[in-house]
Amino acid sequence: QFARLVKLLDEDKASDKIVLGGQRDEKKLKIAPTILLDVPEEAMVMQEEIFGPILPIITVDNIEDSYGIIKSRPKPLAAYLFTNNEQLKKDYVDKISSGGMLINDAVVHVATRGLPFGGVEESGMGCYHGKFSFDSFSHKKAVLYKGFDSDPDIRHVYMYLSCSCICFGKVEGQKPL
Repeated sequence: QFARLVKLLDEDKASDKIVLGGQRDEKKLKIAPTILLDVPEEAMVMQEEIFGPILPIITVDNIEDSYGIIKSRPKPLAAYLFTNNEQLKKDYVDKISSGGMLINDAVVHVATRGLPFGGVEESGMGCYHGKFSFDSFSHKKAVLYKGFDSDPDIRHVYMYLSCSCICFGKVEGQKPL
């Protein structure tokens, strides 16, 4: 893991973008918290999950530009927004799809009781914590018991409705069958 993170930081496209941190101690396998500013999208650090003390920051001219960047990538496990603007909060929640979302904080949703934690699409399937874990890892088996003497089969209802639509349905500009 240490070698992988060092490789991300030392890559040509990222190494000159370090604005804070970047120090490392190979003997202790430690990397200082590191901030990268405006790393190109094609840099390795922007192409995979980091799982380390590295934070790339991308500056944008307006919030809509950030929506485009987020939507152009796989859905994130978490999305964070820091603002006091109520309309911006609403828009962000409405427009961004992610496993979890925090407004004006980071990471604490993982440990918040009663909130599910999990991803969407590539960032994960299902969610866990409490009842959400039980639901995610359980299967509800559907069982229908019918008697031998009656047949209240719903297929007859669908068959009747289908025939009714075919026989009595009307397509605009045409007479019913």
